[in-house]
Amino acid sequence: MYVDGVQLLETSRSCDFDGWDRGYELALANELEDARPWLGTYHLVALYSRALSDAEVATNFAAGPD
Repeated sequence: MYVDGVQLLETSRSCDFDGWDRGYELALANELEDARPWLGTYHLVALYSRALSDAEVATNFAAGPD
């Protein structure tokens, strides 16, 4: 996990989404049950099908939020 171009966490897990219930929504920084909203601001959220290299993350971060 990177925040502002700085790696904060690295881990791996073996899993798949075969049992994923598609009725669940993707939620970022908000509790789904109590709906307590997050008061921050997102400038960029990116989901990839693979892990990015450090260089790819740096390029993405350098491009900025616009």
